[in-house]
Amino acid sequence: MHCAVAVGVCWLTLVSAGFSQTFFIQGRDALSLPARLAEAATSHAVTSPVKSPEANISNLPALLGPGSHRCFTSTAPPLSPFALESATAQEPPRLMRFSLSLFADDKTRQKSDDNPGNNLFQPLPDHTLDNDPQLQNTERRRPSGFDWNSALQQSTIFLGIQHAFRLATEKGSRADLKGPFFKDYFTTLTKLRGWDDGDPFLVNYIGHPMMGSVTGFIQIQNDPRGIKEEVSFKKPYWMSRLKATAFSFAYSTQFELGLVSEASLGNVGIRPYDGRKHPMAYVDIVVTPIVGTGWLVGEDLLDRYLIQALEKKISNRVTFVLFRSFLNPTRSFANILRGKTPWYRDNRK
Repeated sequence: MHCAVAVGVCWLTLVSAGFSQTFFIQGRDALSLPARLAEAATSHAVTSPVKSPEANISNLPALLGPGSHRCFTSTAPPLSPFALESATAQEPPRLMRFSLSLFADDKTRQKSDDNPGNNLFQPLPDHTLDNDPQLQNTERRRPSGFDWNSALQQSTIFLGIQHAFRLATEKGSRADLKGPFFKDYFTTLTKLRGWDDGDPFLVNYIGHPMMGSVTGFIQIQNDPRGIKEEVSFKKPYWMSRLKATAFSFAYSTQFELGLVSEASLGNVGIRPYDGRKHPMAYVDIVVTPIVGTGWLVGEDLLDRYLIQALEKKISNRVTFVLFRSFLNPTRSFANILRGKTPWYRDNRK
């Protein structure tokens, strides 16, 4: 009586699309039930179409023999009788794919492996790391958009290095650190005029473009989309480099005219010196981001078509590192600013 009630409850669970299909099976020997179950499913249940769910359940005791009771759970998703009958008519072998790997002995498992067409032993999904807090925190820390926090930190470090070098090598800038800060700062801004600031070619058209390229790479390496792009004629690449140009322009303008700039720290341009009539000119503000982006694209070209080709031929680690570092100098410096080795690449080892 109790057994019949249990079977009825299980059938109602199946029909109502519950979370699992539970079948109560009887066998003479509980210890030998797994082997008989695997043998019966392999030899009969999979190879013969089942006309209805009721017939499928009622056949199990006949296949396994009367005796002690057992139950197990199918890994297949719950189906209504009508969907189950339709699925059986189309693909009979899939109806009885249960978690037999939990019950079958080694011989039965080997027999199934030897015949892939009747392989019922499907590996169960591993969910042991689904709720791992450490992995979840890692995913949570990974930025989905532009990482402003990291970009500002790297830009600040670069700005500090530039000003430290400038004040260490420019006697006039150190002398003009004295005096009222804001008064001298605003006076310096009014002196901005003309194109030529009197600096040599090496400073204006080599040094400043390299500065623009470094800040462009700072933007790229903090952009999860731009960092994946390699030089090409495709729109995503040029859009990412256009963003780098805008970031470089903002940094350059701040370096020349901002509150922490040449105009505020040392008041460069407040008065002529060393024969320079207008030490505060537009050349640096324009050349740094524009020519700097050209320098950046040039390094992208070298990295893709020269450095990567050399990497395939060079086995010496030292030579490999030197090529990467010195043929992409501004990328190497940007790598250092984010705590990476100069030869680091995001798209390969």
